[in-house]
Amino acid sequence: MEGPPSKKQKKVVTGTGDVGKDIIPAEEVKKFIDSLKFTQPVSVLERKEVSERKPCVKCDKRRQYYCYDCLQLTNPMARAVDVKLPVDVHVLLHAGEHRGKATSVQGAVMSSNVHLYTHPELPKDIKKEETLLVYPSPEAQSLSQLAESGALASIKNLVFVDSTWQQSKGICRDPAVKALGIPVLLEKYRTLFWRFQNVGDETFLATIEAIYYLVRDLQVAKGETYKGEFDDLLYYYIHQYAVIQRSYKDREHQKKHEHATERPHFTKRHQKSSEYIRTEVDFSYLLNDADAEDVRKEEPIA
Repeated sequence: MEGPPSKKQKKVVTGTGDVGKDIIPAEEVKKFIDSLKFTQPVSVLERKEVSERKPCVKCDKRRQYYCYDCLQLTNPMARAVDVKLPVDVHVLLHAGEHRGKATSVQGAVMSSNVHLYTHPELPKDIKKEETLLVYPSPEAQSLSQLAESGALASIKNLVFVDSTWQQSKGICRDPAVKALGIPVLLEKYRTLFWRFQNVGDETFLATIEAIYYLVRDLQVAKGETYKGEFDDLLYYYIHQYAVIQRSYKDREHQKKHEHATERPHFTKRHQKSSEYIRTEVDFSYLLNDADAEDVRKEEPIA
């Protein structure tokens, strides 16, 4: 899973953001999560035999769920399916960033259609007219605008930049990156990201969120019905969200029983950090594996 919070906020460069937006209401978050059609419950990741660290078959390093360097599962139960996407997704990472903190790695583990590159390495053999580039540009258009012009019919690739805001500037200034595709604007969605951010607000998405929303919205923009077939892209992400909510609530419960007046620690640098933990909804229900013996109907895909 992702590493501990760093001093640099990692967000995808989306070209969106509207300062002043509020954090998503807890019931709205619950409604969204409950609507996701995961192939297996995220509670499977809570099982001891699944969550324990195991050596990667390639590098032999002990990792939980998957190796973020080799993109190999360390336990086949940690993924139910290889998510088939209608496009190939190419993600450009900064050379100085730790892959364990990149949510795009989750996408690459969940889908063989997601490919990672360490900049200045770039995807090869992709055509600009067949590629959408998630890039903050004055020329960027929305999916609806591109649909009206007929440009979406030939789209086969999506390109994202996954780095800190400071690092993304250098990547996005690279003429070779600009030439990769047609710049596109994401619709404004509010993030569930748990780390503090120095730039932007709740409409600045984590990379895996941006990948999910753009692939989903692209299908709809092409006139096709979305039936949840890409929801598994968010499998690890939603699990981590629930784990963090539970962790802070457990700390709060412990403090109450210790008759302490101090609330659980929230980083002061997270926007509205004290509101991020949702006391109105207990998200630990996502982690309760009541059907542990009956949750898997088929052998997992390795």
